[in-house]
Amino acid sequence: MRQRLFLVFTLTVLGWLLWVLNQRFHAAVRRAVERYALFIFVAVGGLLAVGLVVFWYSERVQDRVLGLFEDDDESLSPPARPASWYVRDSVRREARETIDQQIAWVNGIDDKAMRTLRFNVLILGGVVSGVSILLDRGIIDGVEEVTDPFLLMGVLALVGSTSLAALTYTASSMKVGMSSNDIESVHQSDLSDEEYTHKLMTSYRRWIQQNRRTIALNSDLVTLTILLLVYGTVFTVLGILSLLPTAVGDSLIIGSTFSLALMTLVALWY
Repeated sequence: MRQRLFLVFTLTVLGWLLWVLNQRFHAAVRRAVERYALFIFVAVGGLLAVGLVVFWYSERVQDRVLGLFEDDDESLSPPARPASWYVRDSVRREARETIDQQIAWVNGIDDKAMRTLRFNVLILGGVVSGVSILLDRGIIDGVEEVTDPFLLMGVLALVGSTSLAALTYTASSMKVGMSSNDIESVHQSDLSDEEYTHKLMTSYRRWIQQNRRTIALNSDLVTLTILLLVYGTVFTVLGILSLLPTAVGDSLIIGSTFSLALMTLVALWY
């Protein structure tokens, strides 16, 4: 309706402008028309022909024009379907959206796992480089001092975090939809619309349940991965400080241990 009003308004304004120009330049326009009548006729005819061709071969306009000759009930109204079909279709859409959200959730977990893995590799590389520098400069007398309990626990925690991060990434087995075998099976079997919808909804239920188990497993793994990363970072820092001439105070050790215990309880609780 708004487009039609805009078209009528535009044609009215153009007509009014042509009338004003004709009143002011009537004589000049008449002489120009008499002189270039053939050219104007050919140009206007060519523009109309091009416009009609473009108009006709526009798919949307062609469908509308051809639809005028069809029955209104067949062209405008949707096919009659039972009420149960709309219910199943709504459930199918919700199931598809649920699977899409599950895929996005697992992708986020995998991204966290890969970021943690790269961060662990950087920390381990920094620890090895730092210990080598301390040995070369004589700050540490020998390898015996490197075997500090905090440093060993930190390195082991970082190695465990790296292993869990890799396991989290490789354990992501998601069902994203129909496979090629499923499509071939449906193609070969003569299923009605109701049978196909029932089979598809059953598959959606199975996929959602399997994806839920994968999400639960990956969530636990990535939580342990991050916890071990924090443990490894704290213990590694305490171990490096223990290697330096300045002794690590008991207050720092107690505070770090209490913070790690509190963080672990919060992470496991939620």
